[in-house]
Amino acid sequence: MEVVILNKKIGKCHICQKESELTYEHIPPYKAFNWDAAKSIEGDEVMKLITDDNRMPWELEGLKYKSKQRGMGMYSLCSNCNNLTGTYYGTEYIKFAHTIAKLFPEIIEKCKKNQTNITGIEIKGMKPLLFAKQVLSMFCSICPNITQQDQHVKDLLLNKEITGLNPKKYKLSMFLLNQYKIGYNGIQAQYVGGFGVRVIATIDAYPFGFVLEFDPKDNFANPELDITNFFNEYEDKEYNMHFGLPVLERNNIFSCDYRTKEEIKKCVEDNKNILED
Repeated sequence: MEVVILNKKIGKCHICQKESELTYEHIPPYKAFNWDAAKSIEGDEVMKLITDDNRMPWELEGLKYKSKQRGMGMYSLCSNCNNLTGTYYGTEYIKFAHTIAKLFPEIIEKCKKNQTNITGIEIKGMKPLLFAKQVLSMFCSICPNITQQDQHVKDLLLNKEITGLNPKKYKLSMFLLNQYKIGYNGIQAQYVGGFGVRVIATIDAYPFGFVLEFDPKDNFANPELDITNFFNEYEDKEYNMHFGLPVLERNNIFSCDYRTKEEIKKCVEDNKNILED
């Protein structure tokens, strides 16, 4: 809960959980392509995207929105935690984001040539632990109770030397997002037919997309790359990383829906035909 006092937002910091003045946390960091004013579609306006039969999920014209002049984000962290995560982890995240963005034309061309959506990435001098901690801190901003319920996650973020994230409790995955898009969905439950329920939170942050799964189950076949093991690396050590990353689209407000616009249109038409029969 936040209280506004003389233009100050007072509430619990989403990382240290101390009652304090909250500062604006950019999600993703400001220098990671999050410097433009953003339009945030929330609440009842989101329902219009779901229930309006004449509107495709990417057609936002006419919907009311909250203008975020400072870029996408929220008042979620105290100044100490905001400065700590930005200083310790944000720089590594920004460096990786800009490296991928420069490579993106080549990545897209290679995927088209090879008729695949998986691209091999080789990054030299990367500190995966710091990158993963920045991503986890972003999830704490949109999911305010993570560190309240898990002391280890709190310690992990507040101490740059602590490593390890329990894979039985969390699974952090990522992919490359093939269009400019920034947005996030907090904790939600998704029913996957034949497999059960997934509890997840998601962040779209060009050029990346991220999924944090709670109490992950092995029976879900997900297209994203599991990077939970990034938390096992050493803070001060640079690594030459080589991994395959999927390049996916996000044209729907529903998390983990990677269908193309053509696939969504076909699904809509098929459903209409079924209802008419």
